[in-house]
Amino acid sequence: MKSKDAARVNSALNETKKALSLKSDRQLAIKLDVSRQAVGLWRMRGEMPPARALQLEWLTDKKVTWMQMCPNLVREFAEIEAR
Repeated sequence: MKSKDAARVNSALNETKKALSLKSDRQLAIKLDVSRQAVGLWRMRGEMPPARALQLEWLTDKKVTWMQMCPNLVREFAEIEAR
């Protein structure tokens, strides 16, 4: 599941950069006031902190949603709902 999650998060981060007219992960990191390494870690792990995902959803005017950037959290909610 991790590689699918990483692909989804990478795609969402790329969409985010496009929506914000940013050319690099460094520019995205500056916009979010995080390190470039943090963005790289999100890409590698296929998950980002929910608060940052919500921030990006707001910044992109919902062109990219928190659910695209937090697949583990979405799965957890689905499991809770299924009980």
